[in-house]
This record gives sequence, C-alpha cells and structure tokens, in this order.
Amino acid sequence: MTLSRNRLPVLLGFKLKELFKNKTFLITAFMVPLLTFAMKFAYENMLDGELPASLLIIVLNLGVLFNLNAISLMMPATMLAKDKEKNTLRTLMTSSVNAGEYFICGVFPSFMTSLLINAAVLLISGVRLSGMDLALFFAATALACLTSCVIGMVIGIFSKNQMASSNLVTLFMLVFMFI
Repeated sequence: MTLSRNRLPVLLGFKLKELFKNKTFLITAFMVPLLTFAMKFAYENMLDGELPASLLIIVLNLGVLFNLNAISLMMPATMLAKDKEKNTLRTLMTSSVNAGEYFICGVFPSFMTSLLINAAVLLISGVRLSGMDLALFFAATALACLTSCVIGMVIGIFSKNQMASSNLVTLFMLVFMFI
C-alpha cells in the first residue's frame, strides 16, 4: 500500500470541506467547550467561589470524555456512513484512491479537531497547568482520540446510512461513558 503525495492532499481537502459543511459537527465542536465552561460555572456557583483541584479535574475529565464521544467517535462514523449512502465511497474505491489514503483522510480531520478541542477544554476547565504533565495528557488524549476515530470508522463501515450510524454510535457512547 503506497500513499500518493498527489491524491492525499486532494482527498484530505475534500474530507475537511465535507466535515466543516456538516452542521451537526459544527454545533458539537462548539458545544463541547461550552459545556465544559457551563459545568465549571455551575460548580463555582454551587460552592460559592474557588473550586478544589479534584472538582476541576472532574470537569476536565467530563469535557474530554464528551469530546471523545461526540467528535472522535461520532464524526468518522457519520462521515463514512454518508459516503456509503451517497455512493461516494464506491466511487473513491473504484478510482485510484486506496484504502489507506481513504482511512487517513477520514480520520485526520476528526482527530486533529478533537485534539484542538481537548486543548481548549484543558484551558477552560481551570486545572493548574503547572502541576500536570502536559506531554502525558496530550499523549493519552491523542491515543484515546485515535482509538475513538478508528472505532467510529468501523461503526461507519457496518452502518447502512447516517441514521443507523448515529444509533450504533449511541450504544458505544453509553458503554464508553459508563467505563
């Protein structure tokens, strides 16, 4: 399997354009940091002031978890299901695009967006950055994002359409949130 330097940027541009035209993705991408901010604000109001570090870590964990489920898991699944539904996937596979190129271009936009949102959630949560290992945080969240993206792609492969993809993703979201 060889990757083409010509096809990869074109397919990546196509996937980015498709992803950022998706209204569900755009709403969810803005909702994750807003939800993190709302949780922090609500906890501050309940406790009348400064939050303990343990509660800030809970806010951070919930924000990252929501991001992993809503962006890293759901977006690759729905985008792949959309390609299957509109026969774009069949067209791409019969062209010179190979499976590795499609996979990389299908995962990369969601993965990078998820990492950026995790950075925003880290800043919004209010956790002291001086007392934490940032390299370990980003390595762990990158691995979790990549795993979620791959699982999302697998869900998208087995889905008939976007609606079925959303229903299947919901089951996986519940399992991951319980864990």
